[in-house]
Amino acid sequence: MVADESIFNKEEKPKRKLTEAQIKGLAKGRAKVAEKRRLEKEKENNKEIVKTRLNQKKEYKIKNKTIRLQKEEEIEERLKKESIERIEAFTKLKYKYMDKAKTLNELRQMKLVLDNINEEDLMDLKSLSNTILNKSKNLNKLSSNNINETREKDCGYEEE
Repeated sequence: MVADESIFNKEEKPKRKLTEAQIKGLAKGRAKVAEKRRLEKEKENNKEIVKTRLNQKKEYKIKNKTIRLQKEEEIEERLKKESIERIEAFTKLKYKYMDKAKTLNELRQMKLVLDNINEEDLMDLKSLSNTILNKSKNLNKLSSNNINETREKDCGYEEE
């Protein structure tokens, strides 16, 4: 049994002692690894900063786009409202003047002119005035021809 006890009771060997050069080398290596870790953390922080800046730019663009779209929608709604108001005002005015017609022929001529006016003409006042003038000139030519024809028929001056 003595042999068994000697196996378990071994003498502890003294720990190895490092030389000054080895200690300096270890310290230098540890400092190098610490610096490397610090640089990696800086890179990660820089990447995060760049990502946040890119996200901020994207958010800014999206925000500006939504604001622009909202303004465009507001303008579109305003123009639609104005269009409807102009059409309603024109319709009221049209019937007001048609009520003032004294003869059936005058009413028909007025109706021909006013019925040919479309929404685009109502939105552009120059176009509206040009349309009315052109239509009324054409009607005057037609009505003067019709009047001359009826006079000739009434008087017996028909040309054959």
